[in-house]
Amino acid sequence: IFNQYAWAAIAMFILLAVAVVYRADSLKRIFVSSLGRGSGTAVYAGRPVNEFRAVPEEVKLFTEDQLTELQKRLNDWAHSIQGNPDLLDPWLQVGLVKKVIGDFEGARDAWEYASIIRPKNIASFKNLGELYWHYLPDFPRAETNLRQAIENDPTYIDSFITLSDIYRYSYQGKSDSA
Repeated sequence: IFNQYAWAAIAMFILLAVAVVYRADSLKRIFVSSLGRGSGTAVYAGRPVNEFRAVPEEVKLFTEDQLTELQKRLNDWAHSIQGNPDLLDPWLQVGLVKKVIGDFEGARDAWEYASIIRPKNIASFKNLGELYWHYLPDFPRAETNLRQAIENDPTYIDSFITLSDIYRYSYQGKSDSA
């Protein structure tokens, strides 16, 4: 039993180390401030918004018609963003479609950008908390995003529950915070 836990801990440590290194580099690449240009809106420089990068393991239960519909929706949201990149809802929807098809980095890019253009929303921060917990393991980032969601709307109980679950089941060293 000890060996199983030891290997799991080592694997988790390696994943977290890789995620931290990758994350620091990707944040520099994804968002460039355009405050000097007068718009006050960040410029998105992440992966293409309309890119449909489906992961076979994640979409194996979808029919071709369902995948085509998801691609259509992604293109519709991308078109909305092209018209006005300062709208929150299209960015949230792009992130949802990308998460459903297994493009977790694409979902992250969309929700990180949504968090920049609307820093007082809860949806993007809550979604990032879940994403960093389950799909792109980075518990400190999951915690940070969930804490921001809680700060933005302390009446939304689900953010508290998710943060407690992370502490209880995944974030070693913080289990007594649950």
